Amino acid sequence: MQHDDDRVNRGFDVAARFVADQPGGVARLFSIHRPDDRGLCAGCLTPGTGVAYLPYPCPIAKIAEAAGKYQRWHQPELNDLDTSPEALDKARITRSLGHLRREDTRPYGD
Repeated sequence: MQHDDDRVNRGFDVAARFVADQPGGVARLFSIHRPDDRGLCAGCLTPGTGVAYLPYPCPIAKIAEAAGKYQRWHQPELNDLDTSPEALDKARITRSLGHLRREDTRPYGD
């Protein structure tokens, strides 16, 4: 079983490095995968119900945490990024509105 464990660890490391290399990747994951008031992950929802079911930290949050550590060690220029809850909420809102085009935000009749 050691062989399977090694493959899982390598996959986890690859995923963490991938997230670390994406601009804002760690903050984006943490803006979705964060603890709710019951200690469950707000981003891991039961399909079709929208109900959180995984305890926090979920596997995605663990990957984001590892990616953040990788960034701090290998990409020190990113160490001063604001990862406060307020900044993460702003990133989440900005991301969710990012699909709107400017003309889609005008009032009707203009």
